[in-house]
Amino acid sequence: MRLTFTAFQNPNLARAVGLDDGFPLIGYRAIAKNLELTADNAEDIAEIVIEADEHSLNVDSGTMRRIREFTDQVDDITERAVEAAVERDFDTTIEVRETFADIEDREQEILEDLPEMDNDRLLQVREVLVSLQQTAQYAVRNAEIATNLSLNEESDRIAIS
Repeated sequence: MRLTFTAFQNPNLARAVGLDDGFPLIGYRAIAKNLELTADNAEDIAEIVIEADEHSLNVDSGTMRRIREFTDQVDDITERAVEAAVERDFDTTIEVRETFADIEDREQEILEDLPEMDNDRLLQVREVLVSLQQTAQYAVRNAEIATNLSLNEESDRIAIS
C-alpha cells in the first residue's frame, strides 16, 4: 500500500510502472487493503484450526466437504477479482459478482445444517465460516473496483470517444 501511495504522489514513478496517470492507484490501494484483510482472515482460520483438537474442525465429513467447497469458491472469486482489476476485464467482474450471488448465503446454510455440537466446536466452525464470508465480500469489493477500472478502457462492451 505504501508503494501505491508513493507512486500516486510521484507521477514519474507511476509512469515508470506503466501507468499513464495516478487514477488506477487509488483502486489498487483499496484492492491491496482488501487483500491484507483477506490475509488476516486466513490467519484467523489457521489459528482456529491449530487450536482445535487434532488440528481439525471436529465436524462430520459432509459438513467438512461443504466448508472446503465454500473455501474453494471464495479462493476462486478472490483470485478472479484481482485478475479482473489487473487485466481491466469487465466480463470477469460480472462472473465474480454472479458467483458471489450464488454463495452469498452459504455461511448461513452450513450453520443451519450443523448437527448438535458443543458450544466450543460450534464457535470454531462459525468463526471459520464468518471469515470465509468476509473474504468473499472483500472479493466482491475488489470486483467493484475492477469494474470501475475496466470502464476506463476500450473493450467489446465499452467505447470511449
